[in-house]
Amino acid sequence: MEKYITALALIVILAGAAISQTGATADKHSVATTQSPIPEEARRHFVMGATLFKDAKTHDEFLQVASEFKQAADLAPQWPEARYNLALAREAAGDYEGAMNELKLYQKFKLSESEARTVQDKIYALEAKAQHATQKRVSDDAANARDAAARAEEAKYGWLQGE
Repeated sequence: MEKYITALALIVILAGAAISQTGATADKHSVATTQSPIPEEARRHFVMGATLFKDAKTHDEFLQVASEFKQAADLAPQWPEARYNLALAREAAGDYEGAMNELKLYQKFKLSESEARTVQDKIYALEAKAQHATQKRVSDDAANARDAAARAEEAKYGWLQGE
């Protein structure tokens, strides 16, 4: 729960900064390509995503949040905050690979040295989470296979005993 509160605090800060942003300025985040204003429809999806993130608790709710940020990022690919929040939403939904991919795109924006370090460290943390989730899935699959084999064995002996 603590990781969601931290992510939520960051989203609220980024949402406030993004909403107050005017015209083509992207303050410390600049893109190597031509900057353009953030379309209103992208802002709409960004604010909706930030709002939904505040109350999201289930996997499906985090998927909806990610969908909103994805639409914002698609409509305004020059907007780093939309890309970063999409990564946070994907992480909250358990999509660690997707979150890492979004952060790698986010790294293409001009970042301060400390911010670049923070993002790279976040990618390392997501790699650990992805590895742990994969190991857990493998372990769960093995346990399910053992349970199924045990049930099949019980059924076989039940039949032999006339049950």
